[in-house]
Amino acid sequence: MSGREWDYPVQPTPVQWQKLGDLLLEAGLIEQSQLDSALEYQREQGVPLGHALVYMGVVTHSQILSALAFQAEVLAWDLTTQQPDPEALASVNSHFCRDEQVLPVMVYDDRLVVAMKNPTDVDLIDRVARETGMRIEPALADEIHLSEQIENCYFRGSKSQQNRINELVLNSEMMRDQIDVDLEVSNLDQAEIDETKPVIGLVNKII
Repeated sequence: MSGREWDYPVQPTPVQWQKLGDLLLEAGLIEQSQLDSALEYQREQGVPLGHALVYMGVVTHSQILSALAFQAEVLAWDLTTQQPDPEALASVNSHFCRDEQVLPVMVYDDRLVVAMKNPTDVDLIDRVARETGMRIEPALADEIHLSEQIENCYFRGSKSQQNRINELVLNSEMMRDQIDVDLEVSNLDQAEIDETKPVIGLVNKII
């Protein structure tokens, strides 16, 4: 397990990040004695603090991710337990996701939840919004699992999974086409009704 996955995401915005130990203490997830032991393990082994805490069984990866997301006031998305929805995957170009290191994971209402290593990167969120035409809900994911899942979902996924994504894209395009047709038919029907109104009125007068 690489220590990088426990590092803080790089923050381009002026967010005041607490040290991981202080954050977990404040959240009530660890005690001072556990933190002291983890810090000693960190010094001896040369690993990040989060790695030491998880290795010692003090906290889980999900708890660390949730604490960091809570501090940033964003969603947490644990890619080791929460799988992306195929409908979400179909909404963003695979090469865009690889280049930008983002992964769409869920669609709800008019929003697209996108996992990223830095969910406070406003410029990146704007680029994803322009790419998809949807409102974006950023979610924090660790960098290593994010990169792995992008490759697994888009480039190393099973044939059946890729077929499912392609099917969703096709269905979405067909649905948009059908909506356009329905609107055209509806407009034609309304025009026919408007044309017959004078005739119906005349017939009613005669009767």
